[in-house]
Amino acid sequence: MKKTLCVIVAGLLLPLAAQAQQQFTFDLGGGKTHHQFNPDANVVSLAPRYQMMSGIARMDLGFLYTRGTALAWNAEGNISAAFDTRLGKNVSLEMAGSGWWTAHELGSGTRELLLQPMLRIATPAAILGFQAGLGRASTKFDNVPFGTMGLSLAGNIGAIEFLGQVSRTAFARAALRSSNEWANDGISPDTLIKRYVNDYADAGLMIGATALGARFEAGVEQRLGKPEFRATGWRLQGARAIAEHLLAFVSAGRILSELTTDLPARNFTAMGLRWLWGRPTQGSPRPSPERDGFRSERVGAEAIRLGVRASAATSVEVMGDFTDWQPANLIRDADGWWELIRELRPGLHRLNVRYDGGTWRAPPGLPTEKDEFGGLTGLLLIAP
Repeated sequence: MKKTLCVIVAGLLLPLAAQAQQQFTFDLGGGKTHHQFNPDANVVSLAPRYQMMSGIARMDLGFLYTRGTALAWNAEGNISAAFDTRLGKNVSLEMAGSGWWTAHELGSGTRELLLQPMLRIATPAAILGFQAGLGRASTKFDNVPFGTMGLSLAGNIGAIEFLGQVSRTAFARAALRSSNEWANDGISPDTLIKRYVNDYADAGLMIGATALGARFEAGVEQRLGKPEFRATGWRLQGARAIAEHLLAFVSAGRILSELTTDLPARNFTAMGLRWLWGRPTQGSPRPSPERDGFRSERVGAEAIRLGVRASAATSVEVMGDFTDWQPANLIRDADGWWELIRELRPGLHRLNVRYDGGTWRAPPGLPTEKDEFGGLTGLLLIAP
């Protein structure tokens, strides 16, 4: 049965992969972490990840292994898949499924399965998302169904991008989990309190910007739970391309506990390198020409004319799902606009542009979403 299932899955994925944008990243990092089972430990982590996008379908496979002083304990993997469909001129529906597992000395074999649709409404300034999902969380203590629902708003204010999210997760019955409260027990530096958790709500805000050739992000998250407890998490991160396929990053923060899978809250500092194969990194910065906007207009049954105003540029390129994420040159007209005509199916498309071989970025004036490298990708909705 398992062999038959693998053959069926491979038969579905291989045709997609042959025509898809594919990307592989490998992170090598090191730093310090601190939680009640392992105070002030030095940590080294390895994290390969494979992503594929083909038309309306996306897939993400990841693995993380962490090892350090008194911390030879954590290995985890995830797989997720999503499909988009257009419901209206500015509305799309994403159906996503994900699975996650971990093996470690505290909860060997913990896992999470989640099915979660998301409704997105695109506006010129931001993207509003509504999501709800059902899942099952398994630890060494229990195996509990849970439900989740949330709201997100993503957009930009000038050069600052933002992502705000609120969500609520409820267990079908009280689940024994580590809350986010730490208490000094007089023996170990910190002890995480075990308690039965019925439900909890999270609210968070993440902002990001690109400046001086680097990407900067900052975020904060607040959690309220029942029975009553509260906790605050935060994160700071900076990343910079140091070669065509290599990024350097540094980060610090406090991660809230994973209450579905009972991984503990922890403080961390880390730095490392990310190697990328497939889609190129955002390259070395160059002076950006003046650019006043982006436009698209229909010129045939399926043909769309894309235009970017960049009067000071000597070359403009675009890449997106409709170019298989390969750069395509735009042609300059007399009034400073650069244009390209392509066939684009109705629905939501993702694309980036660059000027004079510089940094890939979201086209000006389009709503954006965060990509897997911490940058932004523009979202273009083509009406039928």
